[in-house]
Amino acid sequence: QLGLVLNPDDWFIERADIPEAGTSERIIMSNVRCTEEDHDITECRAERLPHIENSCDHNQDVGLRCYEPHWAGVRLGVLAERTDLQYITVEKAGLLDYTTNEFKPAVQVDLYHHSFDSVRVVDNVQDGLGVVYADIYSGTTNIVRNSEFSNNRGSGVAFKQLGLKITGSTIENNKIAGIRHNPALSLYQQRELAGWFKPLTEVQNQYSPSSYKPLSIPQTYPNIDLEEGQTQYLITQRVTLDPINKQFFLRCKPGFVLGLQLLNPIHNRSTEDILVYDGQDMHSVQVVWSVRKDL
Repeated sequence: QLGLVLNPDDWFIERADIPEAGTSERIIMSNVRCTEEDHDITECRAERLPHIENSCDHNQDVGLRCYEPHWAGVRLGVLAERTDLQYITVEKAGLLDYTTNEFKPAVQVDLYHHSFDSVRVVDNVQDGLGVVYADIYSGTTNIVRNSEFSNNRGSGVAFKQLGLKITGSTIENNKIAGIRHNPALSLYQQRELAGWFKPLTEVQNQYSPSSYKPLSIPQTYPNIDLEEGQTQYLITQRVTLDPINKQFFLRCKPGFVLGLQLLNPIHNRSTEDILVYDGQDMHSVQVVWSVRKDL
């Protein structure tokens, strides 16, 4: 009704921070009760002057901090191809959906294998730059240089996985922290991220990067050969009949190594498991990782 938005992470105002006018002026409405159909707070059901003598007083005030409207910001999805961003400014962003009070970083990168140069991310209502995963295996230089992250109401830079180099940049006057590392990823975030990885038949009529040619497990062929710098997406499919036990061999050229990035953990209710053997002979390999237990 006021054209403002409530931030679930920053809504409470301590009594000492309430403006003096809010604690000394005459109370004209008390016990206000608005419904979804109300569009004018002054017309909501309430106790009004002069019938509020025995109602609430300023000692029972509760302060609420509301944010002004903002736009959502910029998001580079997990399937976005490598991007070089230069000389851009992102400001007054961070509000994803005002109806659900959902906030997001002004610039969110789901899988960082990009380069930012001379980028300004300032005056936003949540984190400036938010990184979910970093591509630490493909050999790309994950770098932010000569950029500014300041005056954001969240953190300047927030990331969940290490693998980002920041140089020659300014990070100051952010409300929570300059740089914040929180590796936790909620179940909702995991599901939302997994939603990008659809079978190729479902996205062939939509835009998809040329590098997105996923293989379905366990239906795909067992031998997977990778070229230098190649990224291959593996998507596990639901098995509804008899249990399947299948082996896959991932190989690269001599002198190179394979890097595995788990983007969506196995669901707790699923019975699937993936064992990764560091070698070609499973019976002689001593190093074995279980995706369910070790990653």
